[in-house]
Amino acid sequence: LTEVVQRPELMAKLLAEQARVESEGGTMAEQVEEMSEMEAVLKEVLRFRPPAAGVFRRCVKDTEFQGYRIPAGQRVSAGIWLSNRQTAIAPKGDGESFCPMRYMDKAAVNSLTFGMGEHQCIGGRLAFKMLKTYLATFLRKFNVTLEAGQDLKYIFVPTHTPKSGLRLLLTPKK
Repeated sequence: LTEVVQRPELMAKLLAEQARVESEGGTMAEQVEEMSEMEAVLKEVLRFRPPAAGVFRRCVKDTEFQGYRIPAGQRVSAGIWLSNRQTAIAPKGDGESFCPMRYMDKAAVNSLTFGMGEHQCIGGRLAFKMLKTYLATFLRKFNVTLEAGQDLKYIFVPTHTPKSGLRLLLTPKK
């Protein structure tokens, strides 16, 4: 929520999308599938602020990578946070900027947040659907504003989190 509540124009887009899909009827699961802007926002949040900065693996055979010899059994780290900021991973704009609309073209962007290939997280799709449903439900039930005076610079402890935490003011919707 940190990235969304700091951007009123983004929050307004999400709320408008909520109102549109809710007015069309259907079950919550059907409505969530129609929320393309929310999907783009969540994908960008996961790219920009992944829950894990990296993952560790063990090299299974002697390998050479870009001139470095990696012996079998050596632990190696894949830097998710750093990799997600590479222009090759986030080609529509600067990898250092928060830009959810880069995900409106579904074929244009990769993210290593849930891994790739045979090392992809088997629960990644379920986790994403749960996040999307949670955020949709949350935004339907509450008006959300950011409490003033917070230090929202990010630190790793061990996950990426705002330095002062995140304090929100929630007002139930009628």
